[in-house]
Amino acid sequence: EEIYAGYILRDPILGYSKEVHHGQFRYTANRRAKQLGFEEPFPGAEATLPWLDEQANMRKEKNFFETKVTEYQTGGGLKWD
Repeated sequence: EEIYAGYILRDPILGYSKEVHHGQFRYTANRRAKQLGFEEPFPGAEATLPWLDEQANMRKEKNFFETKVTEYQTGGGLKWD
């Protein structure tokens, strides 16, 4: 992950660099390890992109027209009585 980030981010993007990416990756790895009951692989790593967690964990509303239909109602017939 860190080698790939170094390759992709040779030239930093405004507000995002390989160092920022490495920090967030280490923080996320620590969190996942703790959730699974393992020891932190990167002790002391802090979130370098706090907005990322906020965005990732935000409840997202779905656009009706962009979702896949999974349920259909059947059997509702009309009669000309």
